[in-house]
Amino acid sequence: MKKYILLFTALCCFSCGNNPKDSKNKEKTEVANEDKQLNITFLLDLSDRIEPTKYPNKPEHYERDIAIVNEFVTIFKGQMKSLGVKKAKGKIRVLFSPTPQDDSINQIASELNINLADLQDDKKKKIYKEIQEIYPKNLNAIYERTLESKNYIGSDIWQFFKEDVRNFSVENDPIYRNILVVITDGYIYHEDTKFKEGNRMSYILPQTAKSLGLTKSDWKEKMDKMDFGLIAPCKDLDNLEVLVLEVNPTKNNPPYEGDILNKVLKKWFHEMGIKHSEIYKTDIPDKTKTNIHNFLKRYEDETTER
Repeated sequence: MKKYILLFTALCCFSCGNNPKDSKNKEKTEVANEDKQLNITFLLDLSDRIEPTKYPNKPEHYERDIAIVNEFVTIFKGQMKSLGVKKAKGKIRVLFSPTPQDDSINQIASELNINLADLQDDKKKKIYKEIQEIYPKNLNAIYERTLESKNYIGSDIWQFFKEDVRNFSVENDPIYRNILVVITDGYIYHEDTKFKEGNRMSYILPQTAKSLGLTKSDWKEKMDKMDFGLIAPCKDLDNLEVLVLEVNPTKNNPPYEGDILNKVLKKWFHEMGIKHSEIYKTDIPDKTKTNIHNFLKRYEDETTER
């Protein structure tokens, strides 16, 4: 598979006032942001969205998934080089929700759980040398095994935010920048997590918006009036950033389906306290790379202005 390589964009620093107290705070803040470590979590959707015979595409959806992860791996490695061996304490991992029943997939994924803070310098050097080989090799093995077995476990994204996101995707240490990358088609559903509270739900399916009459240009007004959306299982994720990629509205649905998915997800993240989130539709890898770097840079620009 073609590897996409871009230079890593250095993290920007916060701006502060000019009085002595502010200058001292500025110095501390600049040091903190200059050394901000990446803590990247990938939540992969192993549903039948990746089945080429059901949802064919060029490149195929699983190939796009792998290209996305590889781009972040390039960025992660770039930060290792920028910070140097001794300072590098970044973290990167691949997760599923629920956990696959296939132990071999779990074993392969465990090799992609890298915590530089726990490693000696010689181990970090080994990771730096091999990470761009380990990640695509193991990801290919995970997707190949899933496609061969046809055992599509789906992705319980709502339950992940309720039970797991704090433990696996959020480091409270301020040296870390916590980034959760959710790779999914945009529909939130799992058979084990399906309930409603009025017009709030734990799921959104291709037929959900249509069943509520959100099919015309006034969908936004109707949606706001009925307070339609996803139930927020938590409200304290202010130190987490979320990037959702590969959103793929079902064909033959109303023309506003993609806009509705975007608004539902944005509203959900906002209600969980997430201050920085972006949702992008599936696209060719080159455009997705641009979206990834825009996501990273947009946050840096925002923090520089504060």
